[in-house]
Amino acid sequence: MMQFTNSIGMQFTLIPSVGFRMGNNTGDKDEQPIHEATLIRDFYLATYAVTQRQYEQVMGKNLSTFRGLKHPVERVNWHDSITFFRRLSRLPEEQVTGNVYRLPSEAAWEYACRAGTESHYCFGNDKVVAIEYSGLRNGIGTTPTNRQSLCPVVRQSVFGHDCCG
Repeated sequence: MMQFTNSIGMQFTLIPSVGFRMGNNTGDKDEQPIHEATLIRDFYLATYAVTQRQYEQVMGKNLSTFRGLKHPVERVNWHDSITFFRRLSRLPEEQVTGNVYRLPSEAAWEYACRAGTESHYCFGNDKVVAIEYSGLRNGIGTTPTNRQSLCPVVRQSVFGHDCCG
């Protein structure tokens, strides 16, 4: 199965295990140097950001500043994310299927977001384009997830992730 949708409507895409070049020689110090990395198992990654509706279904609250049930949840820290995935995994519908959710590793995230490229982002190195692509609107809001305006590299790839790594 290459894709599936879980009990709260999150879509997931299968990412195959692979070796790839990770890091960036011109990026932040913690990204240097470029080095070989291997994802030893296939894994599923959410195709789109968690929406405010999905977050509320699991957590019972929404602390987002830029409201809209189809918009990505924001103002969520690492601890909130871990709690979200634990609670999602404990939903009866998810326990029946055996689905267990977690944050991806740094290597898994970088591989999926770069969509096979070695640039900073799946569409190149332009930070202005990265801001536009991220769905942020000059600090005044967000755009709905599941949007069709994904960058061409991702839209054409087997990954299809709405992320900017």
